[in-house]
Amino acid sequence: MKTLNLFFVLALFAFISCQKEGSQFDTAVLSEEDIAMTLESSLKSTQGGMTVDLEEAAQMTGEMDLTCDASDQATTTQNSNQGNFSITANWSWSVACDGKIPEQVNFAFNGKSTGEGNTISLESNNEGSMTVSNLVLGSDYIFKGALKRVGTTSIDAQQSRHVVRSTIDMHFDEVRVKKLAYEVTGGSASIRLRASLDGGNTIDYSGTIVFNGARSATITFDNGQTYHISL
Repeated sequence: MKTLNLFFVLALFAFISCQKEGSQFDTAVLSEEDIAMTLESSLKSTQGGMTVDLEEAAQMTGEMDLTCDASDQATTTQNSNQGNFSITANWSWSVACDGKIPEQVNFAFNGKSTGEGNTISLESNNEGSMTVSNLVLGSDYIFKGALKRVGTTSIDAQQSRHVVRSTIDMHFDEVRVKKLAYEVTGGSASIRLRASLDGGNTIDYSGTIVFNGARSATITFDNGQTYHISL
């Protein structure tokens, strides 16, 4: 009887060991390409990324009547055949003055976006709050605030489709957007990426994004990983 029990324990141990070894091979892992494409699609202007939020707020600032204490709300929709994206946002804003001189515009928004590329598609829920200053002087608006995107990115790669679910948070004290051109030209922000691969692993990266101008940015995470992103 003791021999039978010992045999049973050894067999059970071997079975569990095999299961553990097998599970290591079955777990999909987020690749560097998955991460890079998820970041780029969430930031890129031609795919309705966070850059659009900054540039749309800059354009609204440039076109609005900067009357002290004025406030308003609006719903905006953008569609692009070039980048195959659609983004809808509900905005509210107010103008704050220093004496009689407009000092900043305070924005808050929430909305949704969808986008497609050659090998990628995405959907996200978006929100943010920002102040825009340097309204009167200089060639750039200066942005301070935070943006957030919670989305799903589907990536076609080598006869398979990867589905990445992500939350991206960005906080900034000075991002510059060119007046009249309404294009992000400089500044930096802290960024956090939390992402998981369907049927696979999860990552949680924090770091810094530097806007280089010329529709490009560099993201450096605290673990040393660096990504060069087209905006």
